[in-house]
Amino acid sequence: TQRFNGPNLAVPLAKTLFGIPVETEPDQPFVPKTAEEWQLPDSPAGNQAAQWLNAVCSDDAQTIRAYVQENFHPDMSKAHSEDDHVNFMKTVYGFLQTAPVLNEIKNTGKNEIEFHMRSEKTGENIKVVIGVEDKAPFRINMLAVGD
Repeated sequence: TQRFNGPNLAVPLAKTLFGIPVETEPDQPFVPKTAEEWQLPDSPAGNQAAQWLNAVCSDDAQTIRAYVQENFHPDMSKAHSEDDHVNFMKTVYGFLQTAPVLNEIKNTGKNEIEFHMRSEKTGENIKVVIGVEDKAPFRINMLAVGD
């Protein structure tokens, strides 16, 4: 048995090409972070982005569903169902496979934030833009995720 650490293609290649059994380091459970710990601004959009990241990184449908129910503006369900939002957020985590490192963080509007999240495990780099309501409870009313 070979032992590989860190994000690389060695694990899937060894399994696929050579049939080599491979041990990998187990992932540590995700611990939710504050906006400050995510290095996001202390603003309604920054705080909501931190909560969104925490829900995504939980990789737990029940946690994500509770987050969507509480933090997505009702208009968000007009185009996509609650199940669609939950499945999408789980898919985002599927690309990352770990809590991401954030970079290029910037406020792009009064109640909007943009950032890139990069997975140190998969190398995936995803741009996220989150917009929130003008007044409390500052629910998400706009979400764009993609390159």
